[in-house]
Amino acid sequence: VLRTQRPLYARDLMADKQKRLPLLPALKSYLSLKSSALRNAARISVMLSIASLMGMALHLPKPYWILMTVLFVTQNGYGATRVRILHRAGGTMAGLIIAGVTLHFHVPEGYTLAGMLAITLVSYLIIRKNYGWAMVGFTVTAVYTLQLLTLNGEQFIIARLVDTLIGCLIAFGGMVWLWPQWQSGLLRQNAHDALEADQQAIRLILSDDPQPSPLAYERMKVNQAHNALFNSLNQAMQEPGFNAHYLADMKLWVTHSQFIVEHINAMTTLAREHTMLTPDLAQRYLQSCEIALQRCQQRLEYDAPGESGDSNILEAPETLTHGPMSTLEQHLQRVLGHLNTMHTISSVAWRQRPHHGIWLTRRLKRTAY
Repeated sequence: VLRTQRPLYARDLMADKQKRLPLLPALKSYLSLKSSALRNAARISVMLSIASLMGMALHLPKPYWILMTVLFVTQNGYGATRVRILHRAGGTMAGLIIAGVTLHFHVPEGYTLAGMLAITLVSYLIIRKNYGWAMVGFTVTAVYTLQLLTLNGEQFIIARLVDTLIGCLIAFGGMVWLWPQWQSGLLRQNAHDALEADQQAIRLILSDDPQPSPLAYERMKVNQAHNALFNSLNQAMQEPGFNAHYLADMKLWVTHSQFIVEHINAMTTLAREHTMLTPDLAQRYLQSCEIALQRCQQRLEYDAPGESGDSNILEAPETLTHGPMSTLEQHLQRVLGHLNTMHTISSVAWRQRPHHGIWLTRRLKRTAY
């Protein structure tokens, strides 16, 4: 099994460590305003400061609950933070209702401790997959812990609810207004990278002697680039205040990109089996694909009259070959068709783009991390 299922190319397990910058260049990149690490640190610092000030100003009995809520619900992106906030708030409210009702039954202390132990164990077992239900259990045990310590757990129910809601509001406001990193702003760069990966794979497939190892590696890069584009689109569609028409057009663009990925996967298999075109025909197809890919990349960046070009400078499909087409040629023809459609979609979507911030720049730049 190890011999037949081994990868077609050698993976460097230390590649991630080798890409790390030395100390001073790394500090310089992290201290840049474009660094997501610096933005996250600044965002959390401001949110915790606001939470601490509000806790002292409102004279709440447990002000640190606000800070704990902010820390626990803040995630890497807007979508994940919003879901965590809903689960935290809903689970806390349900847990407080359950605890408030059960406190009136005056359950013996032994049964109370046994129930708290069981609830805590179950909550920790399900916290990763069912955070909301876990919060129900943690809230019940928190109220009963205060009941055992102070014999007056009911007075902390309202305080717990207020602290949780304040912390959730602070975390939500921080993710929206404090240096947000919207995935919708990364759509252009991810789409550009996906087209670049497609171009490299097609170049290798149409080369004179494609080897299995480079083919497998380029195929992996194509799929990774498309997955990054697909994930950023899904997250962008959950973000607030963005142009829904632009995202709808980009969703159609990503669908055609997925079709191209499937054709590249099929052509990779054919190239591995040495199903090749004549050198002249392969060169002509390569030129047509590169022109189509570059036009799509240019149209993603800008669309002023006379800049990206509206004339079809590609060869007509019927002029590239005569007679019956091979399977590889059919895939290439379909790739060209998808690229032409993506070129049209890009021009429509670009006119509906936002007209502020990063969208005013023509050069796409990688964000420092």
